[in-house]
Amino acid sequence: MRLLYTAFICLISISIFAQEDCINPDDIVVETYMYAYSPSNLSIDLGQTITWINTGGTHDVNGVTNSMTGEPFENPESFSIPATSGSPDDIGCIGSFTFTVPGVYSYDCSIYGHALQGMVGTITVGDPGCNDFTACNYSPDADFNDGSCVFVGDSCDDGDPNTLDDVIQENCECSGTSNPTWKCFDGTCYELDDGTGDYISLADCEEECEEIIFDPTWKCVSGECFELDDGNGEYASLADCEAECIILQSWDCILGACVDPEDGSGFYLDLSDCESECQTSSMTEQNQNQKKLLKITNLLGQKTSIQNNTTLLFIYNDGSVEKKFIIE
Repeated sequence: MRLLYTAFICLISISIFAQEDCINPDDIVVETYMYAYSPSNLSIDLGQTITWINTGGTHDVNGVTNSMTGEPFENPESFSIPATSGSPDDIGCIGSFTFTVPGVYSYDCSIYGHALQGMVGTITVGDPGCNDFTACNYSPDADFNDGSCVFVGDSCDDGDPNTLDDVIQENCECSGTSNPTWKCFDGTCYELDDGTGDYISLADCEEECEEIIFDPTWKCVSGECFELDDGNGEYASLADCEAECIILQSWDCILGACVDPEDGSGFYLDLSDCESECQTSSMTEQNQNQKKLLKITNLLGQKTSIQNNTTLLFIYNDGSVEKKFIIE
């Protein structure tokens, strides 16, 4: 499961006595020389032992405090071996350490300046992975947690550019919410930048947008909205029609009196203008007859405006009533 490193020293002058004194057959050997550990990065199984030998200079093994920063290594377990000198002709045995706690270890040589020259190493003990059983990627074979655990609610990337806020879902799959950027206007698709569209993709928009064509079916007539079947209206919806279909009050001068036709078709938009003009134009008639028209009704007594070819009743303030039939 691990690539086991063993020391095979080819120097003729190696001290056989030193090796027999220091190295056990199952040990993994790390050689130190000048400003290096070799190998500098190792992966081993739990319970394996590493032995450091010195083939040149004076070196130690420091797994407690970082010699360059002064900060603790915070290894799963601290370890250190005092300095020992050695040479190719007289190999020194620095010492051994058996690793029984899984995790990633860092160490260096604390002899002045050696770590700065690159004499550092790492040792991974056991199988790294996610050992939290509540995680989506839990591995029962992991000896220690390497920070790779993924949980429901974690941010992720589902690879779809048309989604937002991608997170790990309850089924441990990554997905996001739709980001509708396309909108149909009068049969044409437009892309919006604020995510307020109706469609996720251009294809989805075009598929339905061809059927959505502006069809003005509502028309305002005398202050009321009516729906037409021929598409010749003025508004696409009843709401749009009602918002603008407002009758402005207006007046007509009829027989010396100002009357509101109640359909916005009056000649005067201001009552005072109507009364001023109407009184002036009918001064002679008013001098002869001071009675004032109150209202006009049909034979059923319903209030109405002047209509041609219809019998109308003109009711005045003096109680008199005139029946008139105006021929077109």
